[in-house]
Amino acid sequence: MRKYSMETFKITTDETLRETIQHGNNRYPFAYYPDNIWKFDFHRIDWHWHHELEFLYTAEGTAFCLIGTSKIELHKGCGIFINSGVLHRFEAQSSTFAPNIVFSPTLLAPENSLIYEKYILPVISSSVPYQVFSPSNTFGKQCYNFCRKFVLFRKLSRIMNYVLYNFYFSFGTYCKKIWTGLLILTVFID
Repeated sequence: MRKYSMETFKITTDETLRETIQHGNNRYPFAYYPDNIWKFDFHRIDWHWHHELEFLYTAEGTAFCLIGTSKIELHKGCGIFINSGVLHRFEAQSSTFAPNIVFSPTLLAPENSLIYEKYILPVISSSVPYQVFSPSNTFGKQCYNFCRKFVLFRKLSRIMNYVLYNFYFSFGTYCKKIWTGLLILTVFID
């Protein structure tokens, strides 16, 4: 997703604006990007889409997410879930630390499984392109706590050289809790 030079960051896409980097690997299709949007060319992560799902959390500053004709303002503590295949862009007007995770839906369940069919497919094939979360509502609090814990966990793992399998297990547990909320919001409210 990110090409790093000495001073700026850039996203790479193909002619359809599909992001060209693989997020994670086949064994663990997950990537964490501790991005400061301000450091990207023109202070934005330009238009792109990917088959993976994305959670972005605004830890510091204010991020702007553009999806279609919508421009969503994400203040500190707020975040967004972006569904598979949705064209989007992030912008900032000042330094904005917005860590995000990008992962394949198959991280939650194998594609040919009943779980995938019943609980993953209804969300990724829904007409809901994104879901904003804020610490002011119940689902938002769950997402906020997940993202905050995740960022803290990543910092601790670097400081303490934390064992990766603990991270994988923790991520899976939190992600499945968040997925339940997304399923309710996208399938039953859609």
